[in-house]
Amino acid sequence: MAVPFNEFSAFSPNHTMDDISASLYNALPLIQHSSARFDEQLASARLSRTEFFSELAPLFEEKGYTKQYAVCLVHRHFLLEEGERMVANNKSSAPTRDKSDNIIPERWLKTGEPFEYRVIDDVNPLSPPPSVDFFAKFKSVLDRFAIDVLGICAIPRDELPPGYWLLETQGIGERELLTNRVPFASDVKSTFHSSWVMEKGGTVLKYCYFPMHGCQVQCT
Repeated sequence: MAVPFNEFSAFSPNHTMDDISASLYNALPLIQHSSARFDEQLASARLSRTEFFSELAPLFEEKGYTKQYAVCLVHRHFLLEEGERMVANNKSSAPTRDKSDNIIPERWLKTGEPFEYRVIDDVNPLSPPPSVDFFAKFKSVLDRFAIDVLGICAIPRDELPPGYWLLETQGIGERELLTNRVPFASDVKSTFHSSWVMEKGGTVLKYCYFPMHGCQVQCT
C-alpha cells in the first residue's frame, strides 16, 4: 500500500541522495494511481490543468528554469531492493547499486528530496539541482491548492523536434524502462501524462505507458 504523500514532508532539500531508501521509493504510487489522484485534487481545487500550471509558470520564469526543469507526476517504476536506486543511462533506466560520483539526481519530490537519478558525462550533462528557494516556493504553490502528487524533473538537453514527445515503455530487461522520442499521437491507449514544461500553460513533455510500466506484481 502506498504511503500518503504528506508523510514525505519531513524531508528537506538539504538531505543527501542516500536518504531515499528503497522502501520509500516502493511506497510511491504507480502512474495510473498518481494521475487519478492529480485529477481528483484539481477537481477539488476547481482548476483545470492549464489553470493550475499557469499558477506555476511564473515561478519557473522568475528563476530562469523554463528550459531546465519541468513539473513531473511523482510515481515509481520498478520495485527496488535495499541499496538500489532507479538510474537512467541514455535511453535506458534500471535499478542499480552503483554509487559512482557521476550519478546525480534528475527527479525530486516537492520538498527537494531526490527519488530518481541519471548518469552524466560530457555528452550527457545535466543541470545542477534547483535552488532551495525554488523548492520552497514550488511547495508553497502546491500546498495552496492541496496538490501533493507533483515534483520536479530535469529537462533533457536535446530539444524535442516539433510534433514529438518522450514515451516511457518497458525495456527488454526484466526491470528496464526505455524512453524514446515518438511522433505525437493523441489516441495512444494506456498512456498517462507524466511531465510538463512550464510554457504555454504546461506543454506535455513525457508520457508513460501502462500496463508495461514497471508494474511487476503490485498493480493494485
